[in-house]
Amino acid sequence: MRKFLSNLMLIAAVALLIVAVVRWRGTAAQLATLAAQKSDLSTELDTTRAALYKASLRYQGFLKGRSNIPDSLRAAEAGRSVEAGKAHRKTIMSLEGDEERIVRQIKKLDRSAQATRAEQRRTALPLLVASLILAAAGGFLLSLARARRVAT
Repeated sequence: MRKFLSNLMLIAAVALLIVAVVRWRGTAAQLATLAAQKSDLSTELDTTRAALYKASLRYQGFLKGRSNIPDSLRAAEAGRSVEAGKAHRKTIMSLEGDEERIVRQIKKLDRSAQATRAEQRRTALPLLVASLILAAAGGFLLSLARARRVAT
């Protein structure tokens, strides 16, 4: 009876180990997907920040160039100058909005990855520990059954 029970415990331990590995791999695939998305967003963030820097430099140059325009031309071209300034500010505001959106998405992915890792630890690790305990108990019972058989 001990041998049957120990074999049953060993089979249960292997089954639990398989379930733990499947759960661990499932969450590992999710983590890899989240890391790839974060990498893509980081690249997009770098591109957006570079474009924002260039637009900011263009706007600064535009503002500095306005002071060099003679008063007679400044009065004649005032409407165009105001429109050009608005276009620069609109571009900068749009790029800043894109940057904030990307940063929020990256933070959301980080929180999601952290939650996935916590779920991985919460579900897979207890199964692994349980399978090890069952295997140890099954092995102990098997050794007792063998010791009893040898003693008789």
